[in-house]
Amino acid sequence: ARVGAMSVDSLAGSIHPAGVAPARWLESSIEAVPAPDTLIVTLLFAACITLALLYTYVANLHAQLSASLDEKMPDTLAEALFTEDNAGASGMVPELLQIGAEGWTLAAEVQEPSLLKVYTKLHDGVFSLRLVCEIDAGIAEIMALPREADLIPTWHPFVSWAQVERLRGPLELWADAITSPPWPIPEHKVLLHARLLNCMEHDSSFVCIARTPDAFDAPVGAPVAACKREIPLELGVCRLMPQAVPGAPRTSVDTMFRLDLTRISYLGGAKALPQWLMNMVLYLVLPFVWRHALKAITDGFSHAERPLAKRVIEDSSGVYGLIRRSTGQSPMLKA
Repeated sequence: ARVGAMSVDSLAGSIHPAGVAPARWLESSIEAVPAPDTLIVTLLFAACITLALLYTYVANLHAQLSASLDEKMPDTLAEALFTEDNAGASGMVPELLQIGAEGWTLAAEVQEPSLLKVYTKLHDGVFSLRLVCEIDAGIAEIMALPREADLIPTWHPFVSWAQVERLRGPLELWADAITSPPWPIPEHKVLLHARLLNCMEHDSSFVCIARTPDAFDAPVGAPVAACKREIPLELGVCRLMPQAVPGAPRTSVDTMFRLDLTRISYLGGAKALPQWLMNMVLYLVLPFVWRHALKAITDGFSHAERPLAKRVIEDSSGVYGLIRRSTGQSPMLKA
């Protein structure tokens, strides 16, 4: 009641700035209060600024948490593409960067006997095929399939002859082969120079690089010398990563083949595969070879007297022992 009885001058005089008449100061202060519309716009603007700052903070926090989780749980190659951000092997192996993460299209998935993802890419006549899978076997057993070249025709339905022509230590070789695809595609020869790189220290992987060299630094087999048509491999890269799973060894495999179609005489200079040929590769050849390859591993290491198992146990070049020492993977078959 006492406060209510106070005059405007006495109330204002208790809070006005020095040198300003009390009543006039209060009147000017009241006049300075924004109109209702102006006040609402100001509050909305402030709210937008606050939300923007909050969003920026949450986004930065999410990025930091994601980076932290990625360091602890890196993607396997069964899901990730080769990119320049891959640490370790990409810094050591320039060929991995040539694969690139752009332009791949998931063209097919083979579900049986286990998942195989097939990606394709075509640019200016250069066709790339990428195969991504996980195999219940060690890197040594998987590498034995292509490395023991003379045994390839025993399990591969479309290779009639193959041979290693020259070894330079356990990690480098020259090999040639004759492919016998389904009709109407004729036989073609393939000549390869291949290297196996131990990237376990930097990237927990082995990387195999193969290509058809300009000059094949080894003699060729008689079937290859007699074959007129050739499939030159511009680049092949296979990255194999051991997986930490209980029990039998398991390996993630990411493989890419790159072909310059204009150099394949059978295609007559075409810059793209005919659709019927693409369908044959995706839906006949690859599923058929995939099943035979997995069966070759299972049967080939079922007992020590199998030819593939004997080669790995003998390990004349020392490559399989080197792989196992580096990966820590146990052999599928004991010697």
